[in-house]
Amino acid sequence: MLLLGLRTPLEVPGTVGDRHARHARHACRTGRPTDPRGPRADPRPDPEKEAKVYTPADFCKNKDKLLEPAKRIVLSIANAGEKNGTMRTMGAAEPKLNCGPGVDNDGYFDTDVPLGPYYVADNVTVRLLTYDGATQRMELRSAGITTLADVVKSCAAGATPAKPYTCGGNLFYATLDEKTGVVTHLTGIFQS
Repeated sequence: MLLLGLRTPLEVPGTVGDRHARHARHACRTGRPTDPRGPRADPRPDPEKEAKVYTPADFCKNKDKLLEPAKRIVLSIANAGEKNGTMRTMGAAEPKLNCGPGVDNDGYFDTDVPLGPYYVADNVTVRLLTYDGATQRMELRSAGITTLADVVKSCAAGATPAKPYTCGGNLFYATLDEKTGVVTHLTGIFQS
């Protein structure tokens, strides 16, 4: 005898059994199991975007935390990605940070210093400035050394770089390998 409308104890709506039954039916229908706890957000940050865009004022407020000689520095880059033997080099200099009361924009980098060669790691991590018109905010986006070279060249010439990138003074927050001094990370800094 078949009784219509009756459910097993595992399928009573709102119970743990009902939730397990729904997941089992989904797995049978789709061939894929579901997570019984529901969908999960990816805990990793989006590698394409980074929320914090530094300005010279940030370095004035936190220079002891952000800057560490021969490890974390700011570079003003004139050219990037030139092949020199087996290593890539870039023409860059460490600009002077000007802070204090009465200083424009709460701080700025003075880039009128001689250029020197810096060596760049083959697997350097580069994040360049972009402008999001929807949020009207500067953001950072991952790029390669070739794109960095193109953006630096365009910005130094006073031209607009290829979209989605923008100019910010050709200033970069750089991380150096402690043993070799080779640049391993470059992140664009916005200076108006």
